[in-house]
Amino acid sequence: MPEGDARIFGVMIESHLKAGRQDLMPGKELIYGLSITDACVGWEDTRKLVEDLADAVRQRRLKAAAESEAE
Repeated sequence: MPEGDARIFGVMIESHLKAGRQDLMPGKELIYGLSITDACVGWEDTRKLVEDLADAVRQRRLKAAAESEAE
């Protein structure tokens, strides 16, 4: 990821405790932690995504700093 497009500077991750979504229906009990709107990424996958993105940002910043010093 650190070699990705420099024009991308943010992400939006629809995340919830559990992956997926559920329908809101009268008389049907809701599952705690499962979205009733859009399908979401679950907590464990969200955590991994954020950690991977943070690592890529660190790598890109180190590379940019090294290139700047080399000039």
